[in-house]
Amino acid sequence: MTDQHEKKHAFAYGGSIPFMNQYSKDLLAVLRPCRIADLGAGAGKYGRFCRELEQEGRLAGIHLTAVEGCGKTCDFLRESEVYDEVCHELLENWLDQELAKGTIYDLITCGDVLEHLTRRECFRAIDKMLRVGKSVLIQVPLRNLEQDAFEGNPLEEHKAYLLEDDFEKRYVVAEKHTVLMPCHQMMMAWIIGKKKFRWQDIIKKQLLIWGGGTTYRVFKKFHISPEIESDFWRERLGEFGKKDW
Repeated sequence: MTDQHEKKHAFAYGGSIPFMNQYSKDLLAVLRPCRIADLGAGAGKYGRFCRELEQEGRLAGIHLTAVEGCGKTCDFLRESEVYDEVCHELLENWLDQELAKGTIYDLITCGDVLEHLTRRECFRAIDKMLRVGKSVLIQVPLRNLEQDAFEGNPLEEHKAYLLEDDFEKRYVVAEKHTVLMPCHQMMMAWIIGKKKFRWQDIIKKQLLIWGGGTTYRVFKKFHISPEIESDFWRERLGEFGKKDW
């Protein structure tokens, strides 16, 4: 499919602002996933990117699954023959099914989808994505871009007001890219994990607030890292050792 083909069907099947297109494609080439699930596939942009990269020899052996809540859009995606599998399911229902089956994907893409959920649904869905996929690639408008349901597709309504900080607080963001637009900001983020809530982090933060530089020096003397983020990354990467962080 061409970009012109997507524009023709943008309102019926879910559109996507094109400013992140090249960045998205380049990032997919770097990640080199094989098994990919495209949630809220819409007009199939991310599927097309993967097929183009496959033709260029930058991806190999890929299997594409599209998940879409609108039946009309599913019919369109099947006709396009971009995806190996098209599932007519709402996002969270599909995630629950995959969790029950224990399925693992190399990458889950979720482009211009999360704004159609409530804030609570959005972060609950990402938490599940991180259990189903090794990494998650999202694109989302920040500070909301008002939009109602149209073309007979109620799933196109925008509901969530999201900020960049909302994702930074909750998740380990390996890489992100933002584009400032007249009324809002677009963010592309590659998420590789959920940040842990740990009581020792809360205590450590409070001790640093109370004790300031004195607490910092005590931490360093006893080889206790005052950098909470460093602690998290050491745990995740298995790099604990006798290092003075």
